[in-house]
Amino acid sequence: MTFYGVGILNSDRFLRELAERQFKLGVTLPITWASAARRLLISADVLAVAIIASESRQLRRMESPTYWRSGSRTIEGEELIDSDILNTSSVWAMLIALAFENVLKGIIVAKELPNLKDGEKNPIHGHSLLQLAQRAKVTISEDDANLLKELTEFSVWKGRYNVKECIRAGGGGKTRLAGGAWR
Repeated sequence: MTFYGVGILNSDRFLRELAERQFKLGVTLPITWASAARRLLISADVLAVAIIASESRQLRRMESPTYWRSGSRTIEGEELIDSDILNTSSVWAMLIALAFENVLKGIIVAKELPNLKDGEKNPIHGHSLLQLAQRAKVTISEDDANLLKELTEFSVWKGRYNVKECIRAGGGGKTRLAGGAWR
């Protein structure tokens, strides 16, 4: 699009500024956080349906006497796909954790935004669901707190990596790998 002879929609600067304005506006609207949570829950539901269907097919396969014959066999076709789907439960938990995170951040925005002065930012950082719940002033039981801690693990690493990848060293910029080695 040309505006006064300038191709503003082709301008990287214009697009970056537009995206930044939309982001700043979006993070201040509780509905934005609620909408993101809803999309995450829908995705988790779709994945849950696939996991349940794969589990059902796998249980039917296991009822067959040929399934349990001795020796190795090749997993292929639908069984291979089902095997992959059955290994996505940690991704499902990550989606649930991210939905909780978005809901809590929406509550925080709704409660804190009216108290901010003009131009003051409302930074919401981090993924700790327990800390977000405390900041949102949501009353939770000890069981709820334990669940939030566990779900946080899924949003931080369990839903994204196979192992807790590394621990950053304080200073020096080295990374401690899961096996104890430093790099």
